Amino acid sequence: SKSDNRKEYYFNTNAGNSYIPPGSLIEYYFEIFDSDNKSVKTDPVVSRVLDSRFEWDSVKSDNIEVFFHGPVRKRALRILKAADDLNVLMKDILTSSKFNNIVVTMYNNNAEMFDAIVHKSSKQSRELITEGQAFDRENVVLVQGSGRRSIGTATHELTHVLVARASKGSLLGVPLWLNEGLAEYGNLDSGQSYDRFLEWAIDTERLMPFTSLNRFPGEPSLTIVAYGQSKSFVDFIINKYGADKIQKILDQLSEGKRIDGALESVLGLDLTELDNLWRKKIGAKPLKVKNTEIAPKQGGTVPELKPYSLTPEPKDSKLTEKI
Repeated sequence: SKSDNRKEYYFNTNAGNSYIPPGSLIEYYFEIFDSDNKSVKTDPVVSRVLDSRFEWDSVKSDNIEVFFHGPVRKRALRILKAADDLNVLMKDILTSSKFNNIVVTMYNNNAEMFDAIVHKSSKQSRELITEGQAFDRENVVLVQGSGRRSIGTATHELTHVLVARASKGSLLGVPLWLNEGLAEYGNLDSGQSYDRFLEWAIDTERLMPFTSLNRFPGEPSLTIVAYGQSKSFVDFIINKYGADKIQKILDQLSEGKRIDGALESVLGLDLTELDNLWRKKIGAKPLKVKNTEIAPKQGGTVPELKPYSLTPEPKDSKLTEKI
């Protein structure tokens, strides 16, 4: 019978190198060989990969589509509206980036998100709650939609996709501080928590040189400081030198220059010189030696504060982050 010839193929999209972010479009086909080594290839099929744990619905505009499950359509519509607002904000900064064909997959709580995202490390997984992730190659953003600042998370992550497009997939990559700083510039509901952690880092001399901020620090509290630093630094560059300079810096990175060369070409300063100008502006101690990375102090009392909140949290509460 026909049913005797039916076969199923299971592909795990949430493990190791086979990970595919929920919401991605994939194209697949099968090539089948018989015992004589003759083969037949099926026609390619384009399909949307969605989290099989849930039944999904969506709302969409000309620019993005938001997938959701459960009675949360209003949340999805708010994210859709925020995406249009983000497009207006960023079009004069990331001028070469087209805002279209992006998917937002919205989960309803942290437990759902935990099993869907990529975890950077076991320590980060234990001590930080990830409320959003961006996957620029797949044009997909994952968002925890019940968070108090879900609009901020969504617009932060959407900006990551725009930055990748504006830098044309630079082989050397956009430095973490520039990527995260721009994402926070695009955050339409950032709150004041990153600013509070930045103040703490200034007061306790835990600011990190931007020459070292090409990856997140291992200590969760300093990860939050990294966001605050990056946000402040990018705001400083835009306010002092003009919004048009950001795209010019990204263009230089796209052409293969490292960040020092890109900054010198566009602003006439290297990263350490620019870092010291920013430190003077915010009232922090300067870097003592040009191009010398000064490690921030470790440990100490961290503000008992969740990002997005001005209310002290219990000592066992987790910090939240966006990626």
